[in-house]
Amino acid sequence: MNQLILHIGTMKTGTTALQCFLHDNRERLEKNGIGYYPEEKGEKGQAKPAKDENDPARFMNGRALMDAINRKASNDPNTEITDGLKEKLRALADYAATHRTTIVSNECIWHELAKNPAKWGVLKAVLDEYLPLCSRRFVLYLRPQEEMVLSMYRQFIPFESSPREFSAYSADEQTKSMLDYAATIRTLEEVFGRESITVRRYDTKRFCGGSIFRDFFEATGLEWDETYARPQELLNPSMTIEMCEAIRELAAHRACIFHDRRLIASIAKVFSLTYTEPRGTHYLTYDEQVALRAEYEDGNRRIAAEYFGGGPLFAEVRRDTSVWQRDEERLTRHAREIIAITKIIEEERLELEKKEREGRIEQA
Repeated sequence: MNQLILHIGTMKTGTTALQCFLHDNRERLEKNGIGYYPEEKGEKGQAKPAKDENDPARFMNGRALMDAINRKASNDPNTEITDGLKEKLRALADYAATHRTTIVSNECIWHELAKNPAKWGVLKAVLDEYLPLCSRRFVLYLRPQEEMVLSMYRQFIPFESSPREFSAYSADEQTKSMLDYAATIRTLEEVFGRESITVRRYDTKRFCGGSIFRDFFEATGLEWDETYARPQELLNPSMTIEMCEAIRELAAHRACIFHDRRLIASIAKVFSLTYTEPRGTHYLTYDEQVALRAEYEDGNRRIAAEYFGGGPLFAEVRRDTSVWQRDEERLTRHAREIIAITKIIEEERLELEKKEREGRIEQA
């Protein structure tokens, strides 16, 4: 029986780097019977490579599965699975039928379904219908909750129309559901069986071979090949807290609204060249981080016992934490810098689109 590996997150655990690695090594993987399904961003079911090198999600696949889950779980009759989506799912099934192992990597699966546990059953129904002949292996990486909540905040907050403060975001029930790893894993076990789940710690000191790439192969039982190429560039740079707060200020004054994740990634790359935040900077003090971790300690112990044979799930909370301090003058300066960076990036994008249009006209 062929195998379907579903790498489902969690976010900010090397997912973008791993997706890039799998994408760039497709030919080598194929020789070893491993397929990274080539589902790129496209329209009307047509696969095509994403052109924007600043799109951090350009190497992710599994979008058709997520779309099917959301449509099948909706009570709106107008959101049924379309013929185009069915075609995409059948294409995935055909691909999986010709590969000993097929890999789907999409961290949105964990983060969407952790907030909506009933959707795990919907995912099973979709897999049973379209990929009934494949065995399933779920792989997920976990990091400490005090680190995860900060990463999630930095990832999502630029796209809120009225960005919340960190304290409000971290207290939200949906945020807490994404941090309750044990509860979501329990639901995953109930739907798919514990034997189909592999849990790993996102900890560079614990990685097999010292990298997320080698560790993923170890986790999935796939044979590692030293000839695999590794991405060298930082593909999905994290926003600093300072950048988050500057964007919140801009949104509050309607000075600049962000809707494009690619634009945020571009700004983060440039902004990181002008401002460096001390490693370990957080909104929370050390004691507050310890208290947050303690909320999930019982579940963390269960995961450690059942998947790692005991001991603590994570290393102790970092003691070298730097608490971010608000400085209005500095924040205003950085907000202005972000506006300037945004204008430059948008001008470059418009110029590129103009050249592409002119090129298409000449070809016609």
